[in-house]
Amino acid sequence: MPLTLQDMRDDLRDALGVDSDDLPDIKTDKLINRSWLEIQNDFSLREKDSDITINAVADTREYDLADDHESFIRVTICTAEDLREIPLERVEVDEFAENYNSDPDSNAQPTSYTPRYADKIWLNPTPDKAYFVTVYYKSKLPDITSDPAPQRLYDIILYGAIWRGFMQGGDHNRGVSAKAFQSSLIKDHRPQEDKDEKDSRMAGVEVITEENYHR
Repeated sequence: MPLTLQDMRDDLRDALGVDSDDLPDIKTDKLINRSWLEIQNDFSLREKDSDITINAVADTREYDLADDHESFIRVTICTAEDLREIPLERVEVDEFAENYNSDPDSNAQPTSYTPRYADKIWLNPTPDKAYFVTVYYKSKLPDITSDPAPQRLYDIILYGAIWRGFMQGGDHNRGVSAKAFQSSLIKDHRPQEDKDEKDSRMAGVEVITEENYHR
């Protein structure tokens, strides 16, 4: 049976030696989600791997990213006639501006993309027809509110909340001890997490070579 947010609240209170009057849900959840945010930044979580397919059309270079987009992994392009994904090169705004050609006659199959603001992507050259552009990205994970967090990370998240609780309560020694134990849990988990990340990034990827590109 999956461990829930309520389980984590109860375990946190037990570790800190308090009850719900001393540490109501709103405070336990703050400690838990501060720990969860740190874990998201520390691990390359496969739960963050997402993708969105953009239906690019002729004469339009700018498109919206997903609402939960955090950072790019890679971007590929294909056509309805050839569904093999071709990687696009990432080009920053300054380089894009230097090389951008607004002449409609220069429109062609895009070979690069440029992140624009936090929620847009530019294609270059501007598409000359319809294309499928797939953005593989790291997503922003929501706070832990009711659904359980990744079960394999339960103890790591819990001990991140525990050491913060001790520190806030002024018990520095037990806070340091709980943080050291969390660090040992992270060290034990990282090799598998890194393997999962590599497997996730390579899943379903066809390596385009000169030979199979023209077949």
